[in-house]
Amino acid sequence: GSITPQLTVDPIRKTPVDTYDWDELKKKLKDLKAKFRAKTDILVKSEDKIDYSTFIQAMDECLVADFPNISVSGV
Repeated sequence: GSITPQLTVDPIRKTPVDTYDWDELKKKLKDLKAKFRAKTDILVKSEDKIDYSTFIQAMDECLVADFPNISVSGV
């Protein structure tokens, strides 16, 4: 079998109004998909302090970017 490289994205920054920069995440996911078109899996890591709705929004962005096989992990 072939080994797929592990892809990593730096943590998403907060904006000055204390929300996450979702446009930055969308761009990073789009760039990853362009480089690795066949890849459908992604690992989403989260710190305990991240609220549930933020975590779900990050996973939703992964789905929109065509990464349907989402695994989750704590940091």
